[in-house]
Amino acid sequence: MALTKEDLLTEYQETPYETHQLFLKSFEKLPFDPLNLEHNTDNQVKYTISKPTTGMGAGGIDMVDEKNEEKSIINQNDDRLTLLNAYMTAFTRRISLGPENNTLLTRTYTTPDKGQSAYFRHIIKLEPSTRYLLVDRVTGTGEKAFLSDCSDFILNDSTELTYIRIVEGNGSAYAFNSHFYINKSGRLKVVELVTNVDYYRGKVQADLIGEGGEVRIHSGFSTGLSDKIDHTVMVKNDAMQTTGHAFQRAIVNGSSKALLKGLMKITDRAINSNSFLDQHSLLLSRSSFSLAIPGLEIDNNELKAKHSASVSQIDGDQLFYLMTRGLDRDQAVDLVAQGFLTPIVKEMPTELMNEMIKEGKVYGITSQG
Repeated sequence: MALTKEDLLTEYQETPYETHQLFLKSFEKLPFDPLNLEHNTDNQVKYTISKPTTGMGAGGIDMVDEKNEEKSIINQNDDRLTLLNAYMTAFTRRISLGPENNTLLTRTYTTPDKGQSAYFRHIIKLEPSTRYLLVDRVTGTGEKAFLSDCSDFILNDSTELTYIRIVEGNGSAYAFNSHFYINKSGRLKVVELVTNVDYYRGKVQADLIGEGGEVRIHSGFSTGLSDKIDHTVMVKNDAMQTTGHAFQRAIVNGSSKALLKGLMKITDRAINSNSFLDQHSLLLSRSSFSLAIPGLEIDNNELKAKHSASVSQIDGDQLFYLMTRGLDRDQAVDLVAQGFLTPIVKEMPTELMNEMIKEGKVYGITSQG
C-alpha cells in the first residue's frame, strides 16, 4: 500500500504507539510533540569503512539516495514513530556492501541541537557468503533534541553480520527501529548498549525467512536518574531449523522507568526451530520502575521455546559482603550493577569493548540509593 505524505501525517496522528495486542497498554510517549521541533536537514550521518572493497564506490560502499515521492508501508507492525519517520524523511539511503569479507562499516550519528530533530531511513543489503561488522555510534549534546532512524537490513544466504549500537544520550530523545531479514544459513548478532538518555524507544525486529538462519539479540540499558526506556524485541521464526534468542537487561536508577517487551513468533513453517527470550531488570532505588512483558506465539508442535523474566532489587547480602571488603555503599551498588550488565557488554567485539572501558563509557551508572 502506497501512502502520500499527507496520508502518512494522518496515519501518524491516528496510530497508537503500540499496534500488537500484547503491548497495547505498555508504552512510553515522547516527552514532547516532535512536529513542534525544527527539522534539521543539515544533520548528516558520517560513514566510514575499514577496508575499501574492489569495484564499489568511494570508501568501499555503494550508496544511492532515492527521493521519497511516495512511502510504501508494508509492515503491519509499523507504529506511531515509524510512521513519523516515514513522513519526515525526504529520501531513503540504500547501501550495498561488496563481496569482501570482514568489512567494518561505522555510522556515526550526531544528535541535533536543542529544539531540533533529525530523521534517517536506510536499507542495507549484505552480499551472500560474507562477514560484516556494522557499528552505529550515537552521541548526544545534553540538550533536548530528537533523533530517529529506521533501518532495514537484508542478509543474503550464508551472510554473517554483527551489528553494534552504542547510544550515549546525555539527555536527548531517540527512536530506533531496526528490521533484519535473515535468509538461508544467515547469522546475525545484535548488541545494543544505551546509557543516560532522556528518552529511548527502540525496536529490533528479526525475520528468519531462510532455513537454518540464526539470530541472537543482546540489549543492555543503564539509566540516569529520570530516564524513560521503551524497548521491544520481535523475532519471527518462519523457516525450518531456525534459532532466535533475545536477551534484554536494564539497570534502572533514580525515578527512571524501563519497559522491556519481547515477542517470539514461531510459524507453522518453522519445524525444529529454537526460541528463547530472557528479560531482567535491576532496580537501584525505591522509586525506580521496570516492567518485563514476554510473549510467545507458537503455531507448530515440533520446536523448542522458553522464556525467563524478572524485576528485582539488589540483594542486601551482596551489598553487605562487598562493604565488609572495604567498599562504601555506592561503590558496592556500582559493582553489582556492572556485573548485572556484563553479559551484554561482553558480546561486543573485544577491541571496541576495551576502548569503551578505557574511556569509562560502558556502564554509565550514577548511583542513588
